[in-house]
Amino acid sequence: MAQYVSNPVNEQGIIDWSEEENRIWHDLVERQLDLVKDRACKEYLRGLELLDLPLDRAPQLTEINSVLQRETGWQVEPVPALIDFDRFFELLASRKFLWRHFYALEKSLTTFRSPTSSMRSSATAPC
Repeated sequence: MAQYVSNPVNEQGIIDWSEEENRIWHDLVERQLDLVKDRACKEYLRGLELLDLPLDRAPQLTEINSVLQRETGWQVEPVPALIDFDRFFELLASRKFLWRHFYALEKSLTTFRSPTSSMRSSATAPC
């Protein structure tokens, strides 16, 4: 079973990603971008273009939110792995998608069956 590490988000919405986590992000995002380029719809690819995700480090919430807010009026909100239903619907009513911010440790990355299951720092948000 994969182990997960969750990093706290400070008051400014910044996560202090480690060098290892930034390297894992790089590997995962490169893998994902290669997979989606010929498979995803044009709207999804346009969303990725707008987000302009960094390849060398994990993105910060402030970077993601500035694009999402401008383009859609929505944002992402950091949450622990599980939240109650009231909190879930409160966030949606506030136009906020859930953002679970953890990566599977690298040793478990090759054991996942689908490439998307290893990228857990993605928000539950459309592009």
